[in-house]
Amino acid sequence: EPLSMLDDERLLGSRRLRDVISLISSVHDIELLLVPMLQLFVNEETARPLYQSLRNRILMILFHIPCFLQSLVEFDVASGDVCSLATSKTICCFLLCLAKAFVEARKSVPLRQLALQYREIGIGEAKVICSILMIDCDLERPSGAMPGPSAEVSNEEPVCWVSDKALPGGRHSNDFMNFRDIAIVPTQDELLSTGRQAWLPLASGTNSFIADKEVRLLDSNFRLLREDAVHTMKQNILEPTRVWSNARIVGLMCGTSSQGDAKKSGRLQSLSFVLQFDPRSQIVDWERSRALPIGGIVVLCRDGKPIRLGTIAVREHRKKGEWLLANGGPKLGISFETAEDFDEILAEMGWNSHFNRKICNVDEEISALGKGAAAM
Repeated sequence: EPLSMLDDERLLGSRRLRDVISLISSVHDIELLLVPMLQLFVNEETARPLYQSLRNRILMILFHIPCFLQSLVEFDVASGDVCSLATSKTICCFLLCLAKAFVEARKSVPLRQLALQYREIGIGEAKVICSILMIDCDLERPSGAMPGPSAEVSNEEPVCWVSDKALPGGRHSNDFMNFRDIAIVPTQDELLSTGRQAWLPLASGTNSFIADKEVRLLDSNFRLLREDAVHTMKQNILEPTRVWSNARIVGLMCGTSSQGDAKKSGRLQSLSFVLQFDPRSQIVDWERSRALPIGGIVVLCRDGKPIRLGTIAVREHRKKGEWLLANGGPKLGISFETAEDFDEILAEMGWNSHFNRKICNVDEEISALGKGAAAM
């Protein structure tokens, strides 16, 4: 219930969160205002998968409040003499949720400072945060072992840190030292990259750079499994077997209904671009078809080259005349990973809108001329 209320814009949930943070001016305020508020949505109950997306939206609101984390550093909340042990654990649990959920948080300098300070006073959650941030890897990086672009890397030799001293990171736009920062959806640069496309762990462990055994196991499994999936995608792009022709972005939608789901519920709805493509000659039973599933990745290509990748966010087949049953061809809701894609698509939609208006004007003029000729 608290999560739903905080997420409901009709109740000014996000504004109330910011108002509470703005009232904090001392360590006493942190224990009196901040800690009870964090305990409402940072607990075992809200950690369940059912509530994670809702909780993450609230966490993101808090993270983007200007100077919030920096103020915790300045208040020296990680000092054992300033705050109680219960307060320290609550703040650590909050920081842990941020580190798990958001790439931006993992790159936050104040968060790293707080994690190190809490680890020094023996808070168990802080050790997990440092492991997620891979702080020890940065501190213990051998001299001369730099990310890919600044090291001499041979594309012919096996991927081996011992031989080329190239740690993960920098080979393309989706290659990072911390595997948690790697986007599941591959980028265009990643799909088009040649030569050394990814850093992969050797079975011998000779190119390992992570001291923590559990994190090293997670890192290895994630990179290997993801590389299998990306390799399959590259093969499908080079030798396409399931192609939907004339795919184009035709609009924006919040939720799944043109009637305004967001206004009805008062909650934030996912924003997706409406992608329409030409129907095939044979009729598709979208209710039974396994094509284009929710969460599936689509690649928009031009002249055989991928220009943009997105994830299917809306796949609606129950409304006649809408989405997959729309006139003129099926429609899907697609979400894109990067801000660059968002900006470029908005620009394309603007160009298309201008072009469509020109066509409508020409059609109207032709129709008017036809009526005039008929009258004569």
